[in-house]
Amino acid sequence: MNTIHSLRPFEEGLTKAFFGKSFDFDDRVSWKPLVNVEESDDSYRVELELPGLSKEDVHVRYEDELLIVEGERKNSESTSDVKIWRNERPKGKFSRSFRLMKDIDSDSIQAQMNQGVLTLTLFKSEKAKARLINISGE
Repeated sequence: MNTIHSLRPFEEGLTKAFFGKSFDFDDRVSWKPLVNVEESDDSYRVELELPGLSKEDVHVRYEDELLIVEGERKNSESTSDVKIWRNERPKGKFSRSFRLMKDIDSDSIQAQMNQGVLTLTLFKSEKAKARLINISGE
């Protein structure tokens, strides 16, 4: 028995424990885009490198304090008379998810795709923003 396949029940159990549901592990992701995540006083900024993809190839959603970015890079059309010498850019489905603080203003999330970089801006709610606290007394 393949060791990887013998771990599948364990992996599915952990996934169900953490996410409250199991996923179709036969429909796995093929690759993961590189990501930068930054935090400022009033927002989070998430940048994903997605060269060669358009905004129609990518889907973004925010649910239960989880930011999920999914999509697919399809194989390019090639003819039978072309020999591929090297193909290092991964193809297929991708998915990245990030658990952020619960105090995100989900109505003001912004997404912009520019030159193969998807930039997501998630604004913090007023309740979550850092602020100075006045001290009373002497």
